[in-house]
Amino acid sequence: MDTRIAKQSEIEIQLRGSTLIVAIKLEVFLMNIIYFSNAQQYNNPESKSLKIKHLTFGGKIERAKDLLSKHHPDLLLSSSLLFDKLDGFLKFRNQIAHCVIFWPNEKVYNLQIWDVVESPNKLQFYAPIDFTTKEIKIKIVDYLNQITPPLIALQNEVQQRLQRSDPEVFAVLSSATSTDDK
Repeated sequence: MDTRIAKQSEIEIQLRGSTLIVAIKLEVFLMNIIYFSNAQQYNNPESKSLKIKHLTFGGKIERAKDLLSKHHPDLLLSSSLLFDKLDGFLKFRNQIAHCVIFWPNEKVYNLQIWDVVESPNKLQFYAPIDFTTKEIKIKIVDYLNQITPPLIALQNEVQQRLQRSDPEVFAVLSSATSTDDK
């Protein structure tokens, strides 16, 4: 294999992998927000809010927003910037995870992500978005730093509210979701 192609492949794996690692970390917090959002959902094992196994990353964002809207509207309102950032990260994550990466020239640090765009007349087609690997790495770190602290704070607040409103359900959930000894 040509060394340039090998280097491009290595960089592509790093960029895609780093993005997905961030997504996985954020998903854990989103899932905790879903699980701890309210005690009533545990009265019915068929509760839609508990059915998250096949939800995508975007689906978990939407489910968290839906549950916050229903059970903690004040938290959803105060977290609007956080959810805007999550939506931005979702779009970026989907581009990195699912779109074709093309290397337009010999420089391995310039690349294009080909994504579907929609014209004003609703015609959809592939179009390139130019990036450097440095720009993508900066975006990954920026999203991680901008989203993680407020998402953890939101998760903690949701957990504290459940602990106050239903300590028994909170205790069961806490022991089931604990990663201390796993």
